[in-house]
Amino acid sequence: MPKEKIDLIEYALKSYVDQFKELNDSWKSLDTKAQGSIVISNIFLAVAFAWSRQSISDLSAPGKSIFLIAIILLGTSIVFSVMSLRVKEVPHPPLGKDVLEMIEDVISAGANERRYLALKYDEIRLWQETNESMESGITEKGRLTVSSHNQIMLAGASFIVLTFIQIIRG
Repeated sequence: MPKEKIDLIEYALKSYVDQFKELNDSWKSLDTKAQGSIVISNIFLAVAFAWSRQSISDLSAPGKSIFLIAIILLGTSIVFSVMSLRVKEVPHPPLGKDVLEMIEDVISAGANERRYLALKYDEIRLWQETNESMESGITEKGRLTVSSHNQIMLAGASFIVLTFIQIIRG
């Protein structure tokens, strides 16, 4: 088998492994953002509930409606974040034991160029499946995390409006 062909196959395999590392970093980053959203939403909720015990009766009907909307937005933010953190099923990449088993199969069948190529192509296909699944999961996690952030921003805007109403009412 020409060395150039082996080099190209190894290069393709390395690119899938590198892509997986990048995707894994993105996955972890989205999980961190979702966790942060949960913390921020819970802080807002704690402040809102503490404030409501003292001042909710002072609010007008529209003010109470805005307050309720903000609470609902924070609750949905938490739900979106938790959904983002759910474990999504992603096939494991071919590492360690899996690769060893593939190699043992090739050796036991009598290693030759055709079997070596089949082994490498099988390994590339497994990495490709894993990476495609990771990309799909990242897209879903990203959508949910953005939705969570939007809910927090809308809740914050609601609290700002509510504060202005309270200031104007004196």
